[in-house]
Amino acid sequence: MTRSGALFAGLRELAILTRLELRRLMRTDEVYRYVLLPALFGLPVLLFGAVLLASARGPSATVAVPRQLPPIDVVGRLEDARCRVIPADDPAALWDAGRVDAAVVSWTEGDGLGRAAWQTAGQTGERWRFAILARTPATQDQVEQALEEAGEDWVADTIALGGGTETDLHPATMRMDLLEHTRLPFDAVRGLLAYAVFSVGLLAFFLLTLPAVADRREGVTETLRVLPIRPGRMVTARVLALVSVQLVASVFVLLNLAILALPALSSLDLPRPPWERLPGLVASVAMANAGYALVGTVSPSARIANSTSSIPMTLQLGLLVFGVLGSPPVWVPMAGVLVAGTWFEHVVAFLSTVAATIAILRVCGWLLETRVSLVLRRGDD
Repeated sequence: MTRSGALFAGLRELAILTRLELRRLMRTDEVYRYVLLPALFGLPVLLFGAVLLASARGPSATVAVPRQLPPIDVVGRLEDARCRVIPADDPAALWDAGRVDAAVVSWTEGDGLGRAAWQTAGQTGERWRFAILARTPATQDQVEQALEEAGEDWVADTIALGGGTETDLHPATMRMDLLEHTRLPFDAVRGLLAYAVFSVGLLAFFLLTLPAVADRREGVTETLRVLPIRPGRMVTARVLALVSVQLVASVFVLLNLAILALPALSSLDLPRPPWERLPGLVASVAMANAGYALVGTVSPSARIANSTSSIPMTLQLGLLVFGVLGSPPVWVPMAGVLVAGTWFEHVVAFLSTVAATIAILRVCGWLLETRVSLVLRRGDD
């Protein structure tokens, strides 16, 4: 048989084994209990619970505002955002004393909106500049949004009364002078992708590590070993079958996010999704699965597998943190996927992660073959 024929036969055997493993995996209750059903219904249930909790609790933040405010409904919008509003002569003093979570320290009138936009209305408008103090970025965003909505309501009403159009709203965006602002020490997109890889890959502990130990205890692994199947392909088939389940679960989560958040996201100018990172992310999940499969191959019992699973978990977490907070080379497996920018870098990151995954799977196959051979040899003796 030629080399290409042997490669085709090996891939065909791997595809058959993956299909059988996937069929076996879909017959287990754990897949539906811990993966598919939570991915399909978990997010809507959590969102419904969060809405109920938010409606049952009191004001989320206490905000001090000046007694003299612009002719916009600042207090009403802050109260709509579930804030407790305290008018004060000196809001900054209340903030310094720790009595409020945020303070609108001052406001000034900015430049006019422009005569061209208001010629039909025969009016001139004002744009206000606010100075805000906030203790947390979340509170700061909450106050900012309330002020912006108050300004947009006033501009819309003024334009409607003067005969303007909706296009006149665009130059009416208010500007904020933030006296205190906290920036994230990392790229939020990298952090989100790293969290997705880590959390999705963690499913392999329940669906690869522990079942591998159980199969050896029940003699399933030894039975498969006597068949003309390479142990490495057995492990690879299990990893690929689990990757298929993880992809389906991820699609369920993304569909829920799209359905629930589409009305809010449709009005935002969001960046293009990083589709070029998708192959590298899938390879990263496969690499995480291979690490847990290695633990299941080496560990003699479920208790030891449970304790030693922290080793690949720590290594994966270290690579992901390196990719989020550092500047690793793109050839570093898993970490390079997060920092790759150009198409060439994405290809290099994908190939390095795939190479690392294949290396781990080959070690799994070698260890499994050695272990089963020893067991069979003892049985012959």
